[in-house]
Amino acid sequence: MCGFKDQENLNQADFKRTWPGFSDGARADGRYFLRTRDDSGRPDLKPIGPFPYVLPPEFCEENLYEGIRAASVEYFQRAGIKWHDGVALDARPSNHMRDSQICCVNFFMPFANDQAALTEMLRPLFPTIETVLPIDGQYVAFEWIGGRDYLGEASSGAKRTRGEYYTSADAAILIRHTDGTIQLIVFEWKYTEEESGYRGSGRRKINQVDTRVTDIYRSYYDMADGPFDHSVIQRFEDLFNAPFYQLLRLQLLVREAVRHQELGATMGTLIHVAPSENLATINATCPGLEGDSLANTWRGILRDAGSFVSVTTEALFQGIPLDRLPQLHAWAEYMKARYRFLAAVAP
Repeated sequence: MCGFKDQENLNQADFKRTWPGFSDGARADGRYFLRTRDDSGRPDLKPIGPFPYVLPPEFCEENLYEGIRAASVEYFQRAGIKWHDGVALDARPSNHMRDSQICCVNFFMPFANDQAALTEMLRPLFPTIETVLPIDGQYVAFEWIGGRDYLGEASSGAKRTRGEYYTSADAAILIRHTDGTIQLIVFEWKYTEEESGYRGSGRRKINQVDTRVTDIYRSYYDMADGPFDHSVIQRFEDLFNAPFYQLLRLQLLVREAVRHQELGATMGTLIHVAPSENLATINATCPGLEGDSLANTWRGILRDAGSFVSVTTEALFQGIPLDRLPQLHAWAEYMKARYRFLAAVAP
């Protein structure tokens, strides 16, 4: 039986072959450079492929929807953001068509300078929203790390890098409610990742004997007014299983940003987004924690269950009132053709 990841490989290969927006050169099979380490532990790149669902590296920008391509590349370059598994040492977009960062940018960038459209997209999740507010020079920030090192992740004097080594939200949006309350929303965006139960990795590899990384977050986790209900968590170390390790860091980041009222926010929410067919992620459980799904498990350990929302990519897409947003029609057709699981629920 074909799993979700395998099915998306087939879908992306077919999309590359048939979508008119690709150049002839981009339609060729491409090699992907796998991040590994050599025998001495130094970072190394291992070419694999070619694969039909990978673009040739020189055409990597065509992994982005043509309507946002130039703006996305310029934004990442201006902000010094690293592309995940990107070409040219992460200076250019990834050429792998299943890349989740590419999926996230393709979804959100068309809204980055469209205040009204973004507000309407979020209304099903936040019925009292009045409007979205600027963040990072537009209405959607990518690889957001906050205005200061809230989690103490940087070495003394080190410059933090968005999208690499430090806790980064795949996207962040600031909204104002009708009562004037300002809320910071950070997103963890998944596509075909199949993560459940293995140890996460951040600035350093985490294992059972190396506690340097766990120590970074322990003091924030231990705070009495922090986001976690310590009475239902047996061991702090249990949270260092993927994908919960990523949620831990982002939940702490948004909590600390709100504690310091960054951008005027007095509320904060982490939203986890994944396709409904990615059952490995949606149904992920964590050793040592109760719950039969990622959402139930994570909500069950939070003091305020409302500070976390889990939504499918399809539901987020379906909530967009495209009948009132003609400027997004071409983008919506692209998204339905490329990410076929969206076509079944097209608004």
